[in-house]
Amino acid sequence: MKKILFITVAAILLVTASFSLLACGEGECEHTWGDWVVGRAATCGEDGYSIRSCTKCGEQGRRTDRATNHSFAEHWTTSNTHHWHDITCGHSVAASALYGYGEHEFIDNVCAVCGAELVTQGLSYEPNLGEQTVSVSNIGNANSTVVHIGIAYNINNSRYPIVGVKASAFRGLKGLVGVYMRNNIISIGDRAFAGCTDLSYIQLAYVDTTDRNENLDEGELPVYQTLGVALFDGSSALETIRFSGTKEQWAELTARCHGWDFGMPEGVSVICDDGEGVSAVTEHTLGEWRVVKDATCSVQGRMERSCYCGYTESMPVETVDHTFIFSGWQNDRTNHWKVASCTSCGHSETVELDEHDFVSHTCIVCDITTVTQGLDYKGILGTGTYLVEGIGDALDQNIIIGVRYSGSPIVGIADGAFENTDGLLSVFCQSNITSVGDSAFSGCADLAEVRFDSAELTLGSSVFDGCTSLSWIVFGGTYEQWLAITEANPDWSNGLDHKVYVHCTDGDKVAFSPSNAE
Repeated sequence: MKKILFITVAAILLVTASFSLLACGEGECEHTWGDWVVGRAATCGEDGYSIRSCTKCGEQGRRTDRATNHSFAEHWTTSNTHHWHDITCGHSVAASALYGYGEHEFIDNVCAVCGAELVTQGLSYEPNLGEQTVSVSNIGNANSTVVHIGIAYNINNSRYPIVGVKASAFRGLKGLVGVYMRNNIISIGDRAFAGCTDLSYIQLAYVDTTDRNENLDEGELPVYQTLGVALFDGSSALETIRFSGTKEQWAELTARCHGWDFGMPEGVSVICDDGEGVSAVTEHTLGEWRVVKDATCSVQGRMERSCYCGYTESMPVETVDHTFIFSGWQNDRTNHWKVASCTSCGHSETVELDEHDFVSHTCIVCDITTVTQGLDYKGILGTGTYLVEGIGDALDQNIIIGVRYSGSPIVGIADGAFENTDGLLSVFCQSNITSVGDSAFSGCADLAEVRFDSAELTLGSSVFDGCTSLSWIVFGGTYEQWLAITEANPDWSNGLDHKVYVHCTDGDKVAFSPSNAE
């Protein structure tokens, strides 16, 4: 049995070998080629090659793969005016050779070829607090009269959704004719377009926030599309609002955003997808008048009342009467007066101006004492005070010594200050004069009266020597104080040869009598 099996296998092998010799006799094989395998890929700058092998004999075949065309990205790249596919093979080609290069074909502000939006460049944006979003904040460097707001803004190579327009973003902007917004704009802030007197057309879209509000995190507040108050206040040229949504959606939005139309001109058309929407101008709801600036005696005040939309009315508050306080008497040599100052506005004016009414050298109205001008003075070393030194250029027969000289106190009369002064009738020394030097009035034959207001007086020797007309000394203290002064220097009266009286606060007494002089 084994022998039969061996003979059968040998026969099969012999037949197979015979067929092989017939197919490949002397190296000529009827090849059966496998698939081409790339040996080196062709590029857009160099040929490549591919290899295939015979499944019978293993012989290899080779072919040249010619250089290919440039490779381009699948996605579109866009500018403000054109679109194209960027080259990805690393070569440089002219812009016009880029795959798909051409101008945008905008239909409803979207390119029908690449899908790019018409977007105004140069607008300024601000990040929204706590969000990875931005809002348009102002016109920035844009110089277009028609603004197209995009859906996203790049910051440091990161793309942030544009979701709103900030309050007062375009307020007062001249030359702005139209604004286009899509359904990415969820909120438009107060007065965003107020005072845009050239604005005639605006487009906005309904934003459905239902899905967003169904997936809120714990503590997160729902988000709704909002229109700020007084959006178009003073935008006198506005004619049309184009709303991408239904009339019902427009009514829902405006009902939720009461006050959006404060100050908007009448007759603005609202065009919705299914017809014209209602555009009623809301009346202001004004609060109570409040004083924002108090009236004074010289300036009007102001009251205001405001609507919650921010609209404010004002009215003046009339000036009020002055509220005066009066100074004490002020004076010069001939007149006295008071200064009236208003406690509200600081205004001041002179009142009760009149000439002095002197009795015994003192004004009976303002109590000022006339002061003789032209006397000579000398300073007391190291004290900052002065003594009267002489008659100087004074022409008064009735001398009144002042309180200060060059701003410093006058405290006394020097030795011999008025000695032998002819025509001197009286001398008035106010309470600042506390010392009278030796022979201060010696030889003043016409001197009839001397007044000392200070009760703390010191008298030198021979003060009135030769004062033959002297009859009265007026003293500002009691007779007891007078005696103490004269007893401190009994020589004060040397040279007096007649009776002299002293008028004290407690009566008239004899100041000196020749019978007392021993």
